[in-house]
Amino acid sequence: MAFPIYIVDAFTTGNNDLFTGGPAAVVLLNSDDEIADSSKLKLAKSMNISQTAFVSMGWTRLNKISAENLNDANTLRRTLRWFTPTEEVPLCGHATEASVKALVHHYQKNQKNLKIERIEFETLHRGVLTASISTENQVELITISLPANPTIESGIVKTTTFVPFLKTLLGASFDDPVEAVQEIHESPSQKNSLLVRLKQVVGESPRETLLRVQPNFEELLEVGTGPLQLRIITVTIKADFDSSEDFYSRVFTPFFGIAEDPVCGTAHTLLLPYWSNELKMVGEDLQTLQLSSRGGKLRGAWKASKVTLTGTARVVVEGQLMV
Repeated sequence: MAFPIYIVDAFTTGNNDLFTGGPAAVVLLNSDDEIADSSKLKLAKSMNISQTAFVSMGWTRLNKISAENLNDANTLRRTLRWFTPTEEVPLCGHATEASVKALVHHYQKNQKNLKIERIEFETLHRGVLTASISTENQVELITISLPANPTIESGIVKTTTFVPFLKTLLGASFDDPVEAVQEIHESPSQKNSLLVRLKQVVGESPRETLLRVQPNFEELLEVGTGPLQLRIITVTIKADFDSSEDFYSRVFTPFFGIAEDPVCGTAHTLLLPYWSNELKMVGEDLQTLQLSSRGGKLRGAWKASKVTLTGTARVVVEGQLMV
């Protein structure tokens, strides 16, 4: 059997620059059961990038949720699952963005005038996720809506592993890691995630401060994080007042087999509620950069139970998966 497969860079920087943003593989299936879950995981491991997404027209061959074509509202409906090199995960933001781009590219290859305005993804663990495609200044923008995960102050600071954990996370360039941190938050609805906010340093730009963070990943896996069972650790800092961005972040996920996530949409389901409250911009658009080696640019907002993430994406590889 042969299936279309794409590698897409999502939430790219600059003018939708090549080799920026978060790479994700996207496989288009007729039904999710055409490839066994064990084979999905093997493929994700073979791809050796942070996420591989599987998009289908239905969960089984006999139970399609959508026809191949658009409905009258220019909407596609598909199923969606995400796999890292080590396991299936309940949600991935940048691979959702990549899946939208792959679908648009796939259907517009032979129908240049086809207009896809909305895609609905049925998922196993996060209900139905929606995405929209729009154009601003002749640039295609993809907006995805994800469940928001508002944060509270974290209890990790009261654990015996807190100081060793923080030293291992921030690295040797921080003489006093506890003093370097402004506050630490967690989310009751996303218990495997932690948000660490750094203080701004006099004489050093926020970017420089954040880029000094150099975790020891082997030790980070050994230190442990108490009852939180962390999988996603986000370090963030407020941008300068004259910057075009509102905040910066970096996301570390060695627990998934990926040391640093190039761009993490899931982390922004915590970041956007946190910074919207801090900056008193609830419901308004925030601009942000994820300062990984590839970089990622997002525009996002927190509105009630949802966050929206908007960015650009581009297809960099197109081919056939032969199984």
